[in-house]
Amino acid sequence: MELYFAENLRFLRRKMGLTQSELGAKMDKGHTTIGNWEKRNSRPSIEEMAELARFFQLSIDELMNYDLANNYGVRSSRKAPSLVSESVDKNGVLSETTLLQHLKIQQKYIEILQEENRLLKQIAYGNNADA
Repeated sequence: MELYFAENLRFLRRKMGLTQSELGAKMDKGHTTIGNWEKRNSRPSIEEMAELARFFQLSIDELMNYDLANNYGVRSSRKAPSLVSESVDKNGVLSETTLLQHLKIQQKYIEILQEENRLLKQIAYGNNADA
């Protein structure tokens, strides 16, 4: 599954006319951190991802999973096409490859939600959230 976070971050930053340093200052990060995210040398934490999504007024899902620069544009009223509806053949049958891709996307989404839930518990209950 192709994740578009690095490309989207660069695209959105440039669309807003910001340098890596300027975006870094708004996010309380250094320009090297922003550069490393854009080059895929490192990834933001879930908290940083949520902060970026809020800053760009997108969902984390849009920030990670949609090719904003080439397909959907920023703040487009069009929804990204569903993997399932786009992959049904003329007989209404999904290929095994499409089903596996869809399952991988669902698994990634579940992992993100589980991490978010863990972090929310940690915030609410402190370090004893896992107990």
